[in-house]
Amino acid sequence: MFDEAFADRDVSDRYTPETASFAMSAFVRTMLTNQAPYQEWLKGDPTAITDEQKKGAYLFYGKARCYNCHSGPSFSSMNFHVLGTQDMYEIGGLNTSADDVRNLGRGMFTGRPADMHRFKVPQLYNLQQYETFFHGSSKLSIRDVVEFKLKAQSENSAVNTADLSPLFKPVDLTEEEINYLIDFLENALFDPNTNRFVPDEVLSGYCFPHNDPQARQDMGCE
Repeated sequence: MFDEAFADRDVSDRYTPETASFAMSAFVRTMLTNQAPYQEWLKGDPTAITDEQKKGAYLFYGKARCYNCHSGPSFSSMNFHVLGTQDMYEIGGLNTSADDVRNLGRGMFTGRPADMHRFKVPQLYNLQQYETFFHGSSKLSIRDVVEFKLKAQSENSAVNTADLSPLFKPVDLTEEEINYLIDFLENALFDPNTNRFVPDEVLSGYCFPHNDPQARQDMGCE
């Protein structure tokens, strides 16, 4: 498959981390969460989402101002913002520290002062399957994330309030409105059928997606 996909490359430059990343990226781009209730509602099914989730959607695109950053088909604007979330070392992460350059976000790559602590806006589908949120895994639930966003205060000792994104402003929602918004994010944007992307087999014949001895035993590949 690599020979076919990268036939324009010399054999000596065909099997590299770069071509592997291209191949994996091409595969990932085929994995589209396009069967979520909200998407079915957009296609014309009026019963696909509940009245509560509709109220959450109205808040998302209105009073809560989520759409300012989360836009487009996947709700990711592809932009970068400073929110002041905690780094992994601050919550007890291993093999990291206050000096870890990964804490700098986009600034680690560009070196520009304006990019320090900026992180990419994530997509929003199937969040209920996530165990942690933000670059430092500092939030453990969608409610934690929403409450942090509504409060709009830096929790990172290295990020001052003046450095926060101009779009990151406090929003006053009632508890009922917060529940509507969370319901929309957690359930209306959840595609329950992502197992359709799991291949029955791979050309190598190896156990998928993991082929270590324990995984082969756990998944009955032996």
